[in-house]
Amino acid sequence: MGIFIPIDYYAQILNEVGRFKIITMRNLYGTLNVELSYSLFCRKVKKLEYEGLIRSITGMRKSKILTLTNKGSQYSKFGAQYSDSDKELNHDLIASNVILELNKLPTFEAGSVIHSADQTGIESDGLIFFSKGDKKGTLGIEVELTQKSKIRIVKKFCDYTDSKEISYSLFIFNKESVFRAYKNQLDSMVNEVSDSNLLLLDEGLSSNSFSFFDKEVYFRRKYTNFKDIFGIEHFSGSHT
Repeated sequence: MGIFIPIDYYAQILNEVGRFKIITMRNLYGTLNVELSYSLFCRKVKKLEYEGLIRSITGMRKSKILTLTNKGSQYSKFGAQYSDSDKELNHDLIASNVILELNKLPTFEAGSVIHSADQTGIESDGLIFFSKGDKKGTLGIEVELTQKSKIRIVKKFCDYTDSKEISYSLFIFNKESVFRAYKNQLDSMVNEVSDSNLLLLDEGLSSNSFSFFDKEVYFRRKYTNFKDIFGIEHFSGSHT
């Protein structure tokens, strides 16, 4: 038996699974946009599972969720670090879905879930590039399902404000109480911090739902609309 080397579609699949860290089979097929039938695509994923490069987890409604193994991460441009805890599984699936949904907008591109602190020094849940006219930058994504301590909140806000690589951060919440706690903390900080961090509440946020385009975003000490922020010249100043 020869040694299996993942190339072509196999390499694409490994890179994309690594990019999102953990992703459903259906979402993976959709984001790859490969010229393969779904059944043939599933067979290729099964081959990667057989070779020990991908492992699967059964999710809600028997959905198939994929992540790289340590062996598989050696063939991907992205690392693979994943805990088996239900709490992390839900959080990472939501972060993956957030990046997938934002990537659908023409102003965003090349989004990925982050596996650990990278060259930016910030352990973001994800990063995505935005471009609108001559406004370009990088948006750090934070999915906040539970309230952190004041010290951690302040540190995260300040890390993004001081970052030279990340232009802005978008904190996403599914509970109003957590959103309010972060907002109150942000309001107590200097303008430079409030000008760098955005807060968005989506109470329907889940691993397969992220409604954001018509949502209000708290930015620069006032509420505005997500589509307005990324559609006109709000991104001006030192972070563009």
